[in-house]
Amino acid sequence: MSPLANETKRNLLFVINPVAGNRPKKNIPALVKKYLDTGSLNYELGFTTHKGHAKSLALDAVKANFHGVIAVGGDGTINEVGQSLIGTSTAMGILPCGSGNGLARFMHIPMNLRRAIEVINQQYLVKIDAAKANERAFFVTAGIGFDAHVGKLFAKSPHRGFGSYVQAVLSSIFTYLPQNYQINVNGELMQTKAFAITLANSGQYGNNAYIAPQALINDGLLDLCIIKPFPRYLFADLSLRLFNRTIDQSRFVVIQKITSLEIFSEGVENYHLDGENFEMEQNLKLEILPESLNLMIPTPSMKNAV
Repeated sequence: MSPLANETKRNLLFVINPVAGNRPKKNIPALVKKYLDTGSLNYELGFTTHKGHAKSLALDAVKANFHGVIAVGGDGTINEVGQSLIGTSTAMGILPCGSGNGLARFMHIPMNLRRAIEVINQQYLVKIDAAKANERAFFVTAGIGFDAHVGKLFAKSPHRGFGSYVQAVLSSIFTYLPQNYQINVNGELMQTKAFAITLANSGQYGNNAYIAPQALINDGLLDLCIIKPFPRYLFADLSLRLFNRTIDQSRFVVIQKITSLEIFSEGVENYHLDGENFEMEQNLKLEILPESLNLMIPTPSMKNAV
């Protein structure tokens, strides 16, 4: 990859994941051609063919001094692209095409692709935090417990979309057992039994389900969200609280701002980063990378129209 011919324009690479979410991608090139401001922006298209490909395409764009890389997909695609852009001057844009679109929704990026392209045309940038769990980057949420278990089931499903995720939740809610954890929070060791533990960089999982209603993505902190064991008949109430942004008011949920965290657990099989599942290691150590990624978002005036 090399910088495009006209050096007076800013160069963009669109990294398109053809299998992300359940929205067809075949019309993306035509939409970009029609609505992108090609008077000030040059662009190339890159289609991913395998896991990790978005990361390598974005890294090539950084090496070629591209101004921005546009992740066309869901939070998994965004995660791969963002990994390569941390600490660089190359910005990330988003055309949300995933199942949950957690980061795009949190940052008020339109779900309508034409309007999302208009955001890219504006080139309005902010710096956001990134985080790492055992050296693997994430930008939305990381978690162990029930949400990681459901994420593993969802990953195995032949169907994408919110409905498939709900099906995975309902198949496990009455059988999943809370686990015991040892946690080092801001240097203080504690024991806890939890249904789920989420580390939130942004406030929501996706689909506007807010696990950390007070989270800020540029405060240099993570929100540690512990869902304690609860009677299963309250599952509907807790679910509703996710969507009306009152989960932090439940007596079964504890949320605190943290600067560092290490989790030790026996018997936990997996954890997730931005919905991507990994096998659990002996411990899970998290760190925060404050304001380390440039992100294209709506201007204040555009945000009010989203």
